[in-house]
Amino acid sequence: MEKLINLEEINLANLDMWGFLSITFIENLKHMKFFNLSYNRMEGEIPDPDTWKDWWELEIIELNNNNFSGILPTNWDHLHNLQFLNVGNNSLGNEEPMPVYMGM
Repeated sequence: MEKLINLEEINLANLDMWGFLSITFIENLKHMKFFNLSYNRMEGEIPDPDTWKDWWELEIIELNNNNFSGILPTNWDHLHNLQFLNVGNNSLGNEEPMPVYMGM
């Protein structure tokens, strides 16, 4: 994982992937700008925003059309560059029905 520390984009959409979103995976990527796991079979809870604290460059998160459950974390304040968060079509208790545009 150390060799991926400078990775800026991950697009793993529509790969029929399943499993949980690992906190260790998130914590080891420091320069992420675009993160897409949409249209898979990922499950479990979306990690708390504090887990994403080193992703200060992050602009886009797409986690839609999976099987995530629990409550969508609401405190994304430290991600100042976040412009787009899509978590639609999951099983989240407070899920937004449409993509959320954070600002441009």
